[in-house]
Amino acid sequence: MTLRSLTILGVATALAVAGAILTSFSWSTRDAVSERGATLLPDVAKQVDDIATISIKTEDQEITLKRDGDAFAEAASGFPVKQDVVRTLMASVALLNIEEKKTADATRHAELNLAAKDAEKGAGEWVSFGSKSGGEIAAVIAGKTDYTVGGIRGGQYVRRAGEDQTYLVRGSVKLPYGRSGWFETKLLEVKPETVVSAEIAKGTARQAALTKVGEALKLVDLPEGKVADDTKIGQLTRLFQNLTFIDVRKKASSANADAPTVSVATSDGLSVKLVSLGVTEDKGHWVQIVASGETPEAKKALADVAEKLETYEFKVSGSKIAPIDWTSADLTKDAQS
Repeated sequence: MTLRSLTILGVATALAVAGAILTSFSWSTRDAVSERGATLLPDVAKQVDDIATISIKTEDQEITLKRDGDAFAEAASGFPVKQDVVRTLMASVALLNIEEKKTADATRHAELNLAAKDAEKGAGEWVSFGSKSGGEIAAVIAGKTDYTVGGIRGGQYVRRAGEDQTYLVRGSVKLPYGRSGWFETKLLEVKPETVVSAEIAKGTARQAALTKVGEALKLVDLPEGKVADDTKIGQLTRLFQNLTFIDVRKKASSANADAPTVSVATSDGLSVKLVSLGVTEDKGHWVQIVASGETPEAKKALADVAEKLETYEFKVSGSKIAPIDWTSADLTKDAQS
């Protein structure tokens, strides 16, 4: 074979290889975008009226919501959840549109935060919609976000639960930050200027007592050589000024007889007491809240919350509930010489 023939053969071979590569790349590209624009989970919108439960598990929360008439409540306690948050979640999942197929290799799921919900590393945010008959309508695992697609909405890596195929979609699954984001967490507002007395106790043993003198709360039996720490007293009243919770559960039992308590009474005739049921790992407290009052102002303050206080127990954050463990010594400081 002549040199010229070899050259022609080499060129022909190179062109053939290049053509094969381009053809393969073309098919691969077409496959990646073959579902572009399709709705990832069309049954969510089609069967929205049949959705009876929504189960969510993420790194920082696990919760199941249950339909209650036209609204949803937390399944375990029955406490109502914010309906606008539920609607936002349902709409965000229903509007996930496929941009591009990605890997179907299950060993790579963790890289995209799309591993199974119980995985030690790279677990995704798992959302499942259950039907009134008890079946599953649809479920999605949501992972890392990607703002190169989706315009202002951005995009996200997702996969259908039970499938290895992953996708980059336009839009993202909208979940609140933590369990408390599902609830209207404000229970009561007691204006500090209305507080006329306060008490911290362990059972029947009083740890500290305050009463209003003039315009300020003053410690009863102030130790010699000490002055009131107005910052700490302010922290105590602020606990009741914006009484909020971070978790909720059904009321289960009575508190121990020696349980720590903190309470206030107001000039409007309202009395509010927090009774500790125990300290949590993050130094919060589960509490029962006892509130009463016979004046019109007190009844108005309790009108929307009395049933909740009777039915549920609430977790209050450690930073907010700290005064429940104080004594008189924590409310004082050394007098200036």
